[in-house]
Amino acid sequence: MAGKAVAIRKLDALARWFDAIDFEGQAKLPELDAKIAANKRDFQARFDRARVQLAQQQWTGAMDELLEILMRDKAWNEDLARKTYIAILEVIEPPKPKVADGVIPPDDPVVATYRRRLSSVVLS
Repeated sequence: MAGKAVAIRKLDALARWFDAIDFEGQAKLPELDAKIAANKRDFQARFDRARVQLAQQQWTGAMDELLEILMRDKAWNEDLARKTYIAILEVIEPPKPKVADGVIPPDDPVVATYRRRLSSVVLS
């Protein structure tokens, strides 16, 4: 059962990434940047910017943009920013190496940092 949940999470993450890749060709970054500069609470423009960054594998930039949405409105658009953020973490997290019993494998520092940042925003 746990293996099935992991597979579903991974498929959802990949679907969001492929969606972002499809979207990238339609996006015009200067327009998105202008919308954000004019209105810091233009969450759709921020989300679209994050999708472009996701498509370009600019993981931390995309997560930073999504955190900006989450800091202002945690439940925006049915938790879309949070779900996308978690999907990015799922995509970038390297597979855990096999280790001896009782040994805790090291965490990827980027993934660990952004998991903590998400927790602090969501739990605040």
